[in-house]
Amino acid sequence: MNFDLKTKYKKNEIFFNPKLPKIGLFQLDLKESRHCVKVLRLSENNIISVIDGKGNIAKCRIIKANSKATELEIIKFNNYPNPIGKNIHIAISPTKNMNRFEWFLEKTVELGIGEITPIISENSEREKLNFQRLEKKIITSLKQSQNLFLPKINPLVNFKEFINLKFNNSQKFICHNGNSTFKYLNNELIKKEIYIIVIGPEGGFSEKEIQDSESFGFIKVLLGSSRLRTETAGIIACHTIHLFSS
Repeated sequence: MNFDLKTKYKKNEIFFNPKLPKIGLFQLDLKESRHCVKVLRLSENNIISVIDGKGNIAKCRIIKANSKATELEIIKFNNYPNPIGKNIHIAISPTKNMNRFEWFLEKTVELGIGEITPIISENSEREKLNFQRLEKKIITSLKQSQNLFLPKINPLVNFKEFINLKFNNSQKFICHNGNSTFKYLNNELIKKEIYIIVIGPEGGFSEKEIQDSESFGFIKVLLGSSRLRTETAGIIACHTIHLFSS
């Protein structure tokens, strides 16, 4: 990334507020206030940083250290342009083991990703998700990685419904381990505004699903010569596009 967050704010704790003002006073919500005062033991006049997930970051002074509503004063406000990663949209089948799916979310947020859509395909092992928990995991990873852009996580959608969506100026791929004649993702990438990557469950996509996706303009690709777990495939796809775009 081009912004100097690590040099300017590396000694400060990072907090999240989706409605970050440019000037004046504001309050952290209950969760962030409790973390600030009860966990980190911060107090009046300590300096912290607050992000809103939209490219804005504010250097703030604690005016009132309250575990229910910590009051802050903005000292300096900065806005940064969209980095590499905001143009990546991964549609992925949630894993049966939720720890593995949450690990995928954590790592792709660290790398930088724009949008995530959980999909249900023929071989999917999970069809329900706790989105409130997943959103908390994403915010935690955003703060930890010091990224400034919060990815969008969409509701669960059927595979057929997703591939029928229209994406302007995009390149669309479907990843599959079952055929060594497929080309590698890194050899198929061309400059586009958005990259759509569809990744299936452990059992992979059915042949019909592969054929259906092709009829909607998806390109069949491999991510490597090894058989990959779903969450590993998602991370590799995200990183591959980062390398291409950088």
